[in-house]
Amino acid sequence: MPEAIDSRSYSDETMAVLRRLAINARLKGYSNQQAADVLGLRPETVTRWWSAYQQRGEEGLPQGRSGRPVGVGRILSPQQEQQLQEQIAGQTPEEAGVAAAAWTRRAVQELVRQRFAIELPIRTVGLYLARWNFTPQRPGRKSRKQDADEVEDWLAEEFPAIQQQSAREQAGLQFADETGVALDDYRGRSYAPCGQTPTRNVAGDRGRLNVFSSLTADGEIFYLLYSGNLTGRRFVGFLRSLVEFAQNKVLLVVDRHPAHDAQVVQEWLAEHADEIEMFFLPRYSPELNPDEYLNNDLKQTLAQGPLAGNVSQLRETIGKFLDRLSELPERVASYFHHPQTEYAEV
Repeated sequence: MPEAIDSRSYSDETMAVLRRLAINARLKGYSNQQAADVLGLRPETVTRWWSAYQQRGEEGLPQGRSGRPVGVGRILSPQQEQQLQEQIAGQTPEEAGVAAAAWTRRAVQELVRQRFAIELPIRTVGLYLARWNFTPQRPGRKSRKQDADEVEDWLAEEFPAIQQQSAREQAGLQFADETGVALDDYRGRSYAPCGQTPTRNVAGDRGRLNVFSSLTADGEIFYLLYSGNLTGRRFVGFLRSLVEFAQNKVLLVVDRHPAHDAQVVQEWLAEHADEIEMFFLPRYSPELNPDEYLNNDLKQTLAQGPLAGNVSQLRETIGKFLDRLSELPERVASYFHHPQTEYAEV
């Protein structure tokens, strides 16, 4: 029996021949140990080559200098990895049959167990996710009540028709939404020594201010600040101001808030049909409204500064942000670049 030689001393050409001979020997029924003994190689070298060949054929074998082929030694096969990536990227855990709210490492671990009867250590799950370039991110919200057919109709038929009308009538196409901000509305975190809960000073009352805004894909915005609940009459006030502000007829897209469809609103729209028309987004689909991302931007900006002491200060802070935003059309237009809203880009 020849003594095994360190294969690193062989040339690339010699290694290529040895790899072919080793694979041929295994295909003819020889064991890894027998093939290694005959060829003067270490058994683990032949084992590594044979494992790579079984998983990926000749493409799995190393080219040039010897070394560990890509994927060899992994618990999951390339096919299993591909299936998992597609399922995690394309489905929620619930849709995949996993009892979890989001794709955490433990949820992926359970998916692997269910699909392939493989028990992966939680650390190994993390290594696979990193290898696939999957990173932990804050999930977007999607209502369980959302009708997929309604969304599909909106994207494929209804909104394209609105775009065509906008071009035909030279009307401005805008998306609108409202949001509220409370004096003590701060959701960020604060560093503090371990075991010592940080504190924050908040206003003594429970003041709140609401923002109604509309925006266009080319970066224009219009907004009004108000206190109290949104009613049909208050919404008419916004529409009236919007029409006065706009230079052309407005095609306005809004969600299905009850105030938007109030009788007083419908009567006012009928009287001003040559100035403005209103269209409704699919039900339970806020992610399709670019103005939602303006609202998120506003709240994130407020969270980075000090809390307002009263409603007057809150109004000033919000007004400064929105006035500044009106001078940054590229930033406003970026709300249409989100994967959920890019359908509405210019």
